[in-house]
Amino acid sequence: MLVTDIKYNIPNPIIDTKEQKLLDSLTKQYEKMLEPSKTRQFINKTGTTVAGVLPSVVKGSVSKASKAVQSGVKQISEQEIFNQTVKYISEGYSTLQDKAAKVTINEKFILDSINKQNSQNPLNSLEELPLMRSYEISSAVRTSKIRNVLSATLEGFGTGFFGFAGIPANLALSNFLYFRAVQNVAMFYGYDVKQDNAEMVIAGEIFTQAMNPSARGGNSELSSDIIKILSQAQLTGAKQAAAKGWAAMIEKGGLPLALANIRAVANKAAQKALTKAGQKSVELGVFKEAFNQIGRKLTLKFIQRGVPVVSAGVSALIDTGEMKKVIEYADVFYNKRFILEKEQRINDLISGVTEYGLAVEHVGE
Repeated sequence: MLVTDIKYNIPNPIIDTKEQKLLDSLTKQYEKMLEPSKTRQFINKTGTTVAGVLPSVVKGSVSKASKAVQSGVKQISEQEIFNQTVKYISEGYSTLQDKAAKVTINEKFILDSINKQNSQNPLNSLEELPLMRSYEISSAVRTSKIRNVLSATLEGFGTGFFGFAGIPANLALSNFLYFRAVQNVAMFYGYDVKQDNAEMVIAGEIFTQAMNPSARGGNSELSSDIIKILSQAQLTGAKQAAAKGWAAMIEKGGLPLALANIRAVANKAAQKALTKAGQKSVELGVFKEAFNQIGRKLTLKFIQRGVPVVSAGVSALIDTGEMKKVIEYADVFYNKRFILEKEQRINDLISGVTEYGLAVEHVGE
């Protein structure tokens, strides 16, 4: 039986005071991400620090290893390493998927995590997540972050141990894990990156920017709208427009327009990816496109980590730090977007339509 009057536990108010204040703090958090990282400065000095405390015998071994790496660098350029990594991604995509499977979440995992805090009014689907408070979801994201950070540490140590020879594999696997971490965060806020190709494209852009927050590259139109959402704490205009639907958000301009635009632009990009690669390869296409934008800058950093044994620890440290940064960046974006779109998404839920205006069949018992 088709039912359109399912009773939902609508939050009152839809956006509470804590969420309103959170918008401002999330904006400040984003601005802080653009500042030079003390952790990054520490990591850059790690090689010197390690060398300073190593015994002279070990230093000699490290020096020989470093010379060997430098010799290897002369024989194989950064561009060649980049090309090898792209080839590794294309030919070893199924391997990357297998290695990332342990940290890849699904709808059941998310609902179980959320319902532990919401046992009195359990959710049944991702579409119902806007009924939650954004800070409750963010808390669940922080809890699940341990899985991703641990995987990055182990991956960094494992591939770092092989030094220069492990660079292509490390570049491919570490970045794929970061990308999956962004997808995980998106899923927690109810954005289905597995079934919705436009959301996959948005996750790819967030991943790209998370790896280089101060950059303005990527899909310029999509990137511009995402940065606008991240850098503004506006709520009133978006809230009023959301109450009238997506068309009103477009007419309102400013932040409401940016919210509507990211879906429109991402959907166009997703259609191109789908036409070019086919449904099963959309994720691979999005990931390759993202890596093409950031990979060249990362190659030199990975070459500098090419000292065997010592680099294993350094590699693990860097990958762990990068994973934390990526998850934090993704959480800021999706948390803000969740609050700004919350009223519209709840309106769609209770009226039985999707954002595309299609009826949703709610089957009653």
